[in-house]
Parts: sequence; C-alpha cells; structure tokens
Amino acid sequence: MDIITAAILIILFIVILIFSFSMGMLTPLIKKKEIGLVIIIGVILGVVGGAFFITPTLQGYPQAVGTLTQIVDGGHEIMTIELPSSANINQVKSNIEQMDGVNNVSSKGILIHTQPFSDNTSASLDKNIMYMNANLSNWSFDNKAGIINVNFTNNNLTHNLKTLKERLFSDYGVSYSYAVIELQVDAQAGSVQHITTELSKDNIVVSDVNGPVHDSIANAQNNMPSSTVVVLFCAILGGFVTLLGVYIDPIRRFLGNIKWR
Repeated sequence: MDIITAAILIILFIVILIFSFSMGMLTPLIKKKEIGLVIIIGVILGVVGGAFFITPTLQGYPQAVGTLTQIVDGGHEIMTIELPSSANINQVKSNIEQMDGVNNVSSKGILIHTQPFSDNTSASLDKNIMYMNANLSNWSFDNKAGIINVNFTNNNLTHNLKTLKERLFSDYGVSYSYAVIELQVDAQAGSVQHITTELSKDNIVVSDVNGPVHDSIANAQNNMPSSTVVVLFCAILGGFVTLLGVYIDPIRRFLGNIKWR
C-alpha cells in the first residue's frame, strides 16, 4: 500500500471519530435513556473504521518499514537459490549476473540429501570423506536431517556426485536421495522481487533471503497486532470518543472551575 492511500484511510478513520464525537455532543437534545444507544453506535463505527481503514493500513506497515530501511541503509540482500544437480551452473550464474540489481553470484555449496544416519557415522565420515573423492574442499553434516553439505574443487559435478554416492553406500550403507546446488546472490534490496520473479520463470527457487530490509520486514510482521486486536481497540476507541462527546460540556465546566480557582 502506498503512502497516499494509507494517509487517506487514516483520515477517513479520523472523520469517523469526529462524527462519533459530534454524535455524542448531540445527546442533550435526546433523552438520557438513548445515551447507551449512541455509545453502541460509536462502538460500531469504531469496528467499521478498524476493519476497513486501520487494518488495511497496518497490513502495509511491514512493507513501508522495509522501504524506509532500504532508503536509509541502501541495503544489500543475500538471496539463496537452489538448483538441481543436473543444472548448467556456469550458464545459470552468467544469466543471473546479467540481471539488474545483482552485485555478485557465488557458489554456496552442494546439499546432498540422504537417509538420516547416526552420530558415530557422522564422526567417521568427517574423518574419512576426504578419501572418498579427491576433489572435496570442505564439508559439513546434519546427520539427523540426512544432509551433507560439500564443495568440490572442479566442475565435474556429475562424476563427483556419482563417486560420493557410491562410496557413501558401500562404506557406510547411507542411501543417497538427491542433491541440490546452492548459489548465493548478492543483490540490491529494491531488485529482490524482480530477480525472484525472473528466476521463477526458469523454475529456479529462491529458498532464503537475508539482509537489513528483509529482517526489518520480518520484525515488523512479528510485532504487528492481529486484526482482531486492532478492530477491538478501534471499537473501544470509538465508544470512548462518543462517551467523551456525551460528557464534554461537564468536563469543560469542571476544567474551567479548576482554572479560575
């Protein structure tokens, strides 16, 4: 939601509150037993304003925070994308590097998904995996999830994975499921959505985004009250403003007496 639309919705809610207040001020012209009905109408107007004006405004709040962070920070976001092991990595990297807003593309590693394996197997693999393939440069394990994160020093990915797959099963009885190549894209914050859209056209998945803009949006979303709380607050506010209008004259007289004492 843009700033102008949000401002219009807030102004409309203020108009509702002014109307509720004015309605309360008219109670001297009606019977006292109707005051309760006037306050109920004020509450209903608060509910309407909360549901149709304030809630939509708050839903656009996280994006507004992200935009502000982008303006203040400049904002680089780190995008993680996942590719099948059969993908032409060099071609994909070249295509991404040519997109507007991309600063850099680098390899984050290869996630090999297997069956879960024991802590003892994980410890043994950590010592011996280097002997399974001479092209391995670094590795890590999440044995409970069945994930092995590796990097190879050459680009012969098909051969490297085939060798590792065979040795995992023959040496440890660990069954290979599939592998995913992770690339890390350093992008301008304002280009993240455009890049994500372009990648999706080629069925490339963005699995994660991190950076100041993304973090500020996530924090704003986590700290936002629910729509029910917002509507309830606006209902109470509408009733309170109407009640204030009902008793505004006695309040003014009371304050005037205090002033002249």
